[in-house]
Amino acid sequence: MDKKRGRTAAQDKYDKANVETISFKTKKGAREQLKAAATETGQSTNGFVRAALNAAVQEAIGEPMERDQADGESAVQANSEQMAGGADA
Repeated sequence: MDKKRGRTAAQDKYDKANVETISFKTKKGAREQLKAAATETGQSTNGFVRAALNAAVQEAIGEPMERDQADGESAVQANSEQMAGGADA
C-alpha cells in the first residue's frame, strides 16, 4: 500500500508541475465518435485529441503546442505520418 501511495504522490507532484487539464463540452455522442476515431488510428482518445489540437494550433499560429521531447519533432507530425502510412507505418 505504501508503494502505491508513493507513486500517486510522485505522479501528483509531476502533474502539478508539468500538466494542465483542459475541459470542454460537446454534444452527446461526440465522445463515442472520438473514441472510435482514436481506436481506428491506434491512439488513445487523449492522444487523438491532443494531435488534432496540435494540428489546429500549428495551422493557426505556425507552431505546435507540444513537441516530442526526444527529437524536437512535433507530436502531430509524427501522428500525421503514422496515419498517412508514412515512414514507420
